Amino acid sequence: MFKKDSFGVAFSGPDIAELHKALEKGIQEKVLRSAARAGIDVFYKEIRLRVPFATGKLYESIYQWHDDKQSKPTRQVYATGPNKRKAPHWHWVEYGNIRMAKQPYIRPAYLGKLEAAHQAAKARMSERMKELLAELKR
Repeated sequence: MFKKDSFGVAFSGPDIAELHKALEKGIQEKVLRSAARAGIDVFYKEIRLRVPFATGKLYESIYQWHDDKQSKPTRQVYATGPNKRKAPHWHWVEYGNIRMAKQPYIRPAYLGKLEAAHQAAKARMSERMKELLAELKR
Protein backbone atom coordinates (compact mmCIF):
# COMPACT_ATOMS: atom_id res chain seq x y z
CA MET A 1 0.00 0.00 0.00
CA PHE A 2 1.35 3.43 -0.96
CA LYS A 3 0.87 6.71 0.80
CA LYS A 4 -0.71 9.58 -1.07
CA ASP A 5 2.61 11.43 -1.30
CA SER A 6 4.56 8.53 -2.86
CA PHE A 7 4.33 6.17 -5.79
CA GLY A 8 5.65 2.71 -6.61
CA VAL A 9 6.81 0.79 -9.65
CA ALA A 10 6.54 -2.97 -10.10
CA PHE A 11 8.20 -5.09 -12.74
CA SER A 12 7.08 -8.50 -13.82
CA GLY A 13 9.23 -10.62 -16.04
CA PRO A 14 11.66 -13.48 -15.89
CA ASP A 15 12.95 -14.46 -12.51
CA ILE A 16 16.45 -13.02 -12.01
CA ALA A 17 17.57 -16.13 -10.12
CA GLU A 18 16.48 -18.37 -13.02
CA LEU A 19 18.31 -16.16 -15.52
CA HIS A 20 21.43 -16.22 -13.35
CA LYS A 21 21.35 -20.02 -13.16
CA ALA A 22 20.82 -20.32 -16.92
CA LEU A 23 23.70 -17.91 -17.58
CA GLU A 24 26.00 -19.76 -15.18
CA LYS A 25 25.11 -23.14 -16.68
CA GLY A 26 25.59 -21.80 -20.21
CA ILE A 27 29.01 -20.38 -19.37
CA GLN A 28 30.10 -23.66 -17.81
CA GLU A 29 28.76 -25.89 -20.58
CA LYS A 30 29.24 -23.82 -23.71
CA VAL A 31 31.66 -20.96 -23.19
CA LEU A 32 34.54 -22.26 -21.07
CA ARG A 33 35.09 -25.56 -22.84
CA SER A 34 34.82 -23.97 -26.27
CA ALA A 35 37.33 -21.26 -25.36
CA ALA A 36 39.79 -23.79 -23.93
CA ARG A 37 39.47 -25.87 -27.09
CA ALA A 38 40.19 -22.86 -29.30
CA GLY A 39 43.32 -22.03 -27.31
CA ILE A 40 44.73 -25.56 -27.32
CA ASP A 41 44.05 -25.90 -31.04
CA VAL A 42 46.63 -23.16 -31.70
CA PHE A 43 49.27 -25.13 -29.77
CA TYR A 44 48.27 -28.40 -31.43
CA LYS A 45 48.72 -27.00 -34.93
CA GLU A 46 52.04 -25.37 -34.02
CA ILE A 47 53.45 -28.55 -32.48
CA ARG A 48 52.54 -30.49 -35.63
CA LEU A 49 54.32 -27.86 -37.71
CA ARG A 50 57.45 -28.00 -35.55
CA VAL A 51 57.81 -31.78 -35.17
CA PRO A 52 61.15 -32.45 -36.89
CA PHE A 53 59.68 -35.34 -38.86
CA ALA A 54 56.75 -34.59 -41.16
CA THR A 55 55.76 -38.25 -41.23
CA GLY A 56 56.14 -41.19 -38.92
CA LYS A 57 55.05 -42.25 -35.48
CA LEU A 58 55.95 -39.03 -33.69
CA TYR A 59 54.04 -36.79 -36.09
CA GLU A 60 51.02 -39.08 -36.07
CA SER A 61 51.06 -39.34 -32.28
CA ILE A 62 50.44 -35.62 -31.71
CA TYR A 63 46.90 -35.19 -30.45
CA GLN A 64 44.77 -33.10 -28.12
CA TRP A 65 42.38 -34.21 -25.42
CA HIS A 66 39.97 -32.91 -22.83
CA ASP A 67 41.24 -33.74 -19.36
CA ASP A 68 38.15 -34.87 -17.48
CA LYS A 69 40.05 -35.45 -14.24
CA GLN A 70 41.39 -31.88 -13.97
CA SER A 71 38.33 -30.18 -15.43
CA LYS A 72 35.59 -28.85 -13.20
CA PRO A 73 32.41 -26.94 -14.03
CA THR A 74 34.29 -23.65 -13.59
CA ARG A 75 37.56 -24.83 -15.19
CA GLN A 76 37.98 -26.71 -18.45
CA VAL A 77 41.37 -28.29 -19.21
CA TYR A 78 42.62 -29.37 -22.61
CA ALA A 79 46.09 -30.68 -23.31
CA THR A 80 48.10 -31.48 -26.41
CA GLY A 81 51.28 -33.36 -27.11
CA PRO A 82 52.53 -36.73 -28.23
CA ASN A 83 50.73 -39.90 -27.27
CA LYS A 84 53.42 -41.62 -25.22
CA ARG A 85 52.17 -45.11 -26.13
CA LYS A 86 52.34 -44.44 -29.87
CA ALA A 87 55.66 -42.58 -29.73
CA PRO A 88 57.56 -43.56 -26.57
CA HIS A 89 60.68 -41.91 -28.01
CA TRP A 90 59.17 -38.40 -28.01
CA HIS A 91 61.38 -37.16 -25.16
CA TRP A 92 64.58 -38.23 -26.98
CA VAL A 93 63.65 -35.91 -29.83
CA GLU A 94 62.61 -33.05 -27.55
CA TYR A 95 65.53 -33.25 -25.10
CA GLY A 96 68.16 -35.30 -26.95
CA ASN A 97 70.30 -38.08 -25.56
CA ILE A 98 73.88 -39.28 -25.71
CA ARG A 99 73.52 -40.37 -29.37
CA MET A 100 71.16 -37.70 -30.65
CA ALA A 101 71.09 -33.92 -30.45
CA LYS A 102 67.92 -32.38 -29.11
CA GLN A 103 65.35 -31.10 -31.60
CA PRO A 104 62.83 -29.30 -29.41
CA TYR A 105 59.37 -28.82 -30.83
CA ILE A 106 57.02 -28.68 -27.82
CA ARG A 107 58.57 -25.84 -25.82
CA PRO A 108 59.18 -23.61 -28.88
CA ALA A 109 55.58 -24.18 -29.98
CA TYR A 110 54.35 -23.16 -26.53
CA LEU A 111 56.56 -20.10 -26.25
CA GLY A 112 55.95 -19.03 -29.84
CA LYS A 113 52.16 -19.28 -29.75
CA LEU A 114 51.23 -18.39 -26.18
CA GLU A 115 49.80 -14.99 -27.08
CA ALA A 116 48.04 -16.33 -30.20
CA ALA A 117 46.42 -19.10 -28.13
CA HIS A 118 45.30 -16.56 -25.55
CA GLN A 119 43.77 -14.37 -28.26
CA ALA A 120 42.04 -17.35 -29.90
CA ALA A 121 40.54 -18.40 -26.57
CA LYS A 122 39.35 -14.85 -25.84
CA ALA A 123 37.83 -14.49 -29.31
CA ARG A 124 35.98 -17.81 -29.02
CA MET A 125 34.80 -16.93 -25.52
CA SER A 126 33.43 -13.62 -26.76
CA GLU A 127 31.70 -15.32 -29.69
CA ARG A 128 30.11 -17.99 -27.48
CA MET A 129 29.02 -15.41 -24.87
CA LYS A 130 27.19 -13.45 -27.57
CA GLU A 131 25.44 -16.64 -28.68
CA LEU A 132 24.53 -17.52 -25.09
CA LEU A 133 23.14 -14.06 -24.34
CA ALA A 134 21.08 -14.16 -27.56
CA GLU A 135 19.65 -17.53 -26.45
CA LEU A 136 18.74 -16.16 -23.04
CA LYS A 137 16.94 -13.15 -24.55
CA ARG A 138 14.42 -15.44 -26.24
